[in-house]
Amino acid sequence: MDSKHVLSKEVKNMATASIDFTWKSADEKHVDCGVVLMRHMETYMGSKVWDSGLKKNDLTIIEKLRMKHCHLILSSKVNGADFASQSTKGMSNKSPRKKKS
Repeated sequence: MDSKHVLSKEVKNMATASIDFTWKSADEKHVDCGVVLMRHMETYMGSKVWDSGLKKNDLTIIEKLRMKHCHLILSSKVNGADFASQSTKGMSNKSPRKKKS
């Protein structure tokens, strides 16, 4: 954070706390941490206690959330034809040819 910002000193001195969630897994891989973060951002409304809909070791919920977020990203207007054509401008549409042996 920029140390010149009005609130920088206040933020640096804030106490932090870790919350122990009932759904928390002991899995050290954290493969789905992005999906879990997205779920928290969707469901958190400022309360200290809330139901995110996540359950410990329930991969069905995680799979559904993965599909939901993939769908939202892929179907976003940003990923429309205009965006795709601009981002690939100057790139060849041809696939590389294999050398004859």
